[in-house]
Amino acid sequence: MVKLIEAVCTGNNGRSVIVDAHGNAYINRNNLSDQIRFISSGVEAAPEHDEQWDYEKASFVFAKTRLAGFISDEVDKNRYHSDSIYKVHTDTMAKGFLRVLRDLETRNRDAALGRTGLSYWGERTQTVPRDDVHLVLAMTERHKDRVEELYSGRDHVPTITTFNAYVGLNGDVKGCLGELSDRCHSELSRYVAGHMPTVVERFRGEVGV
Repeated sequence: MVKLIEAVCTGNNGRSVIVDAHGNAYINRNNLSDQIRFISSGVEAAPEHDEQWDYEKASFVFAKTRLAGFISDEVDKNRYHSDSIYKVHTDTMAKGFLRVLRDLETRNRDAALGRTGLSYWGERTQTVPRDDVHLVLAMTERHKDRVEELYSGRDHVPTITTFNAYVGLNGDVKGCLGELSDRCHSELSRYVAGHMPTVVERFRGEVGV
């Protein structure tokens, strides 16, 4: 049976996709595709998450939109919690901004992968518990915590860790949402590709393939 490694980020549009693409490219080059396969998902990739807004999420999206130079506004925390009309207006704007940011991220991601001869055609996928996943590589500690919650109390619990911890490093894998150029995604692509041999060879040793 093929053993799955699942890369997890927030929206399954940037970091996890790059790990997915480089992971499968590496195992294909090394004739391991009948034993190991990479998949990817996001803890907030399902469409219903785009309808769920709070101050923290709206403020994050506004901040990323400012990074891209599209706006200069910030979310007023007091008004957000006290003025329902302001909240609805802010959430509506943030939802639109997020669509633009994702489109930009997809373009930059694809450009970065294209430079290494890779491409990705999968749909954004929501993270759900799976009995066929053996290893989850979360991009951040927050993602790791969310995945652990999903598997809490289940009979099958895969190894759940962060990408950096799995290769012996500290910290989170930086996201690139809001970046106008593909420089951030290109750096991320090189970073992931450089550590992929460590990921796969460690996994092979752990599961015996």
